[in-house]
Amino acid sequence: MAPRVQRVGVTMDPELFDRFKQRCEAEGKRSASSQISELVKAYLGNPDVSALEQIFNLKVEIEQIQRRLTTISRLENGEARTTCLEKAVEKLEERVKSLEKCKLSFKKHDAQDARISALEKKYAALAGKTARLEAEENARILKLKD
Repeated sequence: MAPRVQRVGVTMDPELFDRFKQRCEAEGKRSASSQISELVKAYLGNPDVSALEQIFNLKVEIEQIQRRLTTISRLENGEARTTCLEKAVEKLEERVKSLEKCKLSFKKHDAQDARISALEKKYAALAGKTARLEAEENARILKLKD
């Protein structure tokens, strides 16, 4: 008689267990139903285990598989959310850069507006001075004519 492998409180046919283990490793992610059907075949193939023990052990294995699948699903959802958030952050960073460029452009325009205002004030002052000088010049000319 072949030696038995102890697993979760139950002895299992080593050949069935090895095939199950190799298949799990080869397939990586597997659906719960295919893992459960393999476990059922492995446990039912062992005549030393009572039906109640088989059912209990299958329930334990099914719960473990479901927990692993839930964990994998949560991790995948978390990765998807993280990726979406990273993309959103990248878009926001690009928008901030664009706004900073606009801000610099506005600063340049504001500086130009300030220079234009200063030049307009100088022009107005010079225009006023020119008008006064012209008036004085006209007054002198009129005095000389008299």
